[in-house]
Parts: sequence; structure tokens; C-alpha cells
Amino acid sequence: MRRKNRVANKDDTCHAQMRRSATRWTETSQRTVPAGPPLDLYRWMDPKKNENQVAESYGFTQEKPGRCFVVSNPRYQESFLDSGDSGSILIHDPLGTQLGLLFGETGAKQGLMIPMGVIFGDIKKVTGKQVVWPEYCDPAEIGLA
Repeated sequence: MRRKNRVANKDDTCHAQMRRSATRWTETSQRTVPAGPPLDLYRWMDPKKNENQVAESYGFTQEKPGRCFVVSNPRYQESFLDSGDSGSILIHDPLGTQLGLLFGETGAKQGLMIPMGVIFGDIKKVTGKQVVWPEYCDPAEIGLA
């Protein structure tokens, strides 16, 4: 059962926790908003290295590029991610639900996040199984997208 005890506006500052390891949590205040304009993941692919096959396997094209979210900490100028943080899960603190998987960083030191719905959809596509736990809440459901 999803907990919806707070609905946030996409311009609100939301508290979230980033799980860095099994033994340590780091809490930060950040904004979670869609990149504007959305990042075009298709154009990141290098055709010389056959990376375009990855984009095409997910249905990304120049007309329909992949999308991700950008997360940042407006209080600090330091990098959102530390070395080794790729693969960390971003958790919405008030609700305790997983928002997404951090996978990289922009030149402006903002984190790049793939929504958990995309990750769970990929798991279902590969395994044929539906992820039922851990709990997931789409960012749009709580007003963050």
C-alpha cells in the first residue's frame, strides 16, 4: 500500500535520502525536477562503439529520445554524487518510497536519475516477472513531475 501522506509541488524543496551503502545513509535537501529540456540519452550513444544498439533496444530514437531526471542540492555547489555512488537509490524521505536509480552526473554537478518505474519495467521485460516489493511511487503521483 502506497503512503501518500504529503503531496509535494514539483517546485518544492523535498527531503530525500540517498542510499550509498548497506551501512550508511546520507540525508540531503534537494529538488527533484525533470531536466529542462529533458536530456536526450539517444545522442549520448556512440555509433562507433555499437552503443546505438542499446538505445534502439529500448526504443530510443532521435524523434523519441530517452529521458531522465536531474537532481541537485541547491544549498551547496559541491557535486551531488561522490565517486562510487552510481547505482545508488534515491528515496523520498516523507514517503519512504524509491524514486529512482542514480547513474551519473552532469557537468554542473547535478545527479542523473532513472525513475524506478523504468527500472522495474526493464526487469519485467527481461524476466517476465512483476516487481511487487520494494514499494515504488512514481514521481508524478506525488507531484514531483
